[in-house]
Amino acid sequence: MKVYCLSSLFVLTYIINSVNAALFRVICSPNDYGGSGVSVNIDGKSYDMKSENNDILYEYSYDGTPTNYYYEVTGAKGQDELSLFGSPRNWNEKNSSTLYEVYGRRHTIGDDLIKTIPRLYPALEGYGKYSLLFQEGEIPVINVHMKPADYSQLISLTQDSDVKFTIDFDLYTPYEKKTFTDATIELSGQGSRLQEKKPYKIDLAKEDPQNPNKKNTVIYNRKEFKLRNIRYDPSGIKNKIAGDIAESLGLPITQAAPCRLYINNKSYGLYEIADMYKKKFVRRYFNPEKDSDNEYHYGSLYKGVSGEYPALFYSDVGDGSVKDLYETIVKPTEGYDPYKDLLDMIKWAEDLPADASLDDIEKQFDVEMFLKSAILEYMLCQWDGYIYNGNNFFTYIEPNNGKYHFFSYDFDSTFGKWCEAKTVKF
Repeated sequence: MKVYCLSSLFVLTYIINSVNAALFRVICSPNDYGGSGVSVNIDGKSYDMKSENNDILYEYSYDGTPTNYYYEVTGAKGQDELSLFGSPRNWNEKNSSTLYEVYGRRHTIGDDLIKTIPRLYPALEGYGKYSLLFQEGEIPVINVHMKPADYSQLISLTQDSDVKFTIDFDLYTPYEKKTFTDATIELSGQGSRLQEKKPYKIDLAKEDPQNPNKKNTVIYNRKEFKLRNIRYDPSGIKNKIAGDIAESLGLPITQAAPCRLYINNKSYGLYEIADMYKKKFVRRYFNPEKDSDNEYHYGSLYKGVSGEYPALFYSDVGDGSVKDLYETIVKPTEGYDPYKDLLDMIKWAEDLPADASLDDIEKQFDVEMFLKSAILEYMLCQWDGYIYNGNNFFTYIEPNNGKYHFFSYDFDSTFGKWCEAKTVKF
């Protein structure tokens, strides 16, 4: 006959229960539903979930093997997933925990639901340097933490405001939670700044030469990203679909994906998390050369922005100037006037003979990229692009007045929105 002391039995029981424990994790802000907390209903019985520091992540460890479950907002009548879905979630017996799920979202990963657009042209080399920050079939969640006074100022910023606030934020993917400190947030966008739901840009903390092991400076190989409010697109997917078509055509394009934003645990709904058109973008797609000091020679990247006049490729812009119609995104490494490359390009276009051959034009201008972009704009009815409005396009000029490249971007007002048939001239 074997005799176990009480402490040994306790340890044995604890080990067995730990092995069989099932961890439930859900992201929810119960205040947004008029509730006071979150519970998980496991096989017909509800259990209160806990949130560390009253955050949006709620967790519950269940001793046993569940079969079905769903989440409930406690204190809010009728706010439960069984009512929303009509059936409970199914526990995956192969796992010991759920993914980072979102209350009211039936599918956490959409790999089996989405279909890719067939590729029409070979993939550009830059596509191979895509980031998991914009992973297909996933909708990440970002919860920004900031001082109450800064938050009040942030949500009241006007179109002309240019203020940065220091923040911390949590990023939830289906598989993990990442925390970043000493980041900054500021307004982004142009006309969309006027919306109540504002667009933002987030920069991660700068690298510290005194602390080479410092984390928080890179997120899936990116140091910054935009949160676009997509207020002009109720579907929330037009820019993403247009970007996928551009990729199919072999055009340079930044990544984008749906995203949910919270600020101080308050939900701001669906956003689009988007990559930036900066120096890293130029490196990915145009392979600028390095000099003897191992420094890149970038050339120039300009963004066309229509105002009183459309930003088209001509020098006569009325009372304005080229500087009023173009933003210098990447300045020439050589250090001369940042608009010199653009002015040289416009002069080249205006001096081009009417009978210039295609071969002569292609020596200086990437005709294929321009035609693909123009076709894309026309096909999607991009009324706010280069063709119709002289807006929302980039021009990249290789170093030392090298070859000219044109490509479109920002497709949230496409696929028929405010579309009117027009006669256009190329």
